[in-house]
Amino acid sequence: MNNTGVEHSGANLTATLEEIESLIALNATAVSGLARIIGVRLAKGMHGGIIFHSSLTARPRAVQRLHLASKAFVLTLSGSRRTAGVRR
Repeated sequence: MNNTGVEHSGANLTATLEEIESLIALNATAVSGLARIIGVRLAKGMHGGIIFHSSLTARPRAVQRLHLASKAFVLTLSGSRRTAGVRR
C-alpha cells in the first residue's frame, strides 16, 4: 500500500525550491518507484496487488495546490496501473 505524503506550510509562492522538490520526491517519485518495483513482480506472477491511497480535500485552498497536484498524480497513476492489468 502506498500512503505517503508531505505538505509544506504557507503559499506555494513562498515555498523554497528544496521544499517543492522534497514534496514531489515523496508524493510522486517515491510512489511511482515503489509501484514499478511491485508492478514488475506482479506481472511476473507474484500474488497480491497495489493499493493506492491519496488524500484530496473537497475544497482546496491556495496553500494546498502543490500538495493536491501531487496527490492528483497518484490518482492518475493508479488508474494507469489498472488499465495495465494491475488491480487498483
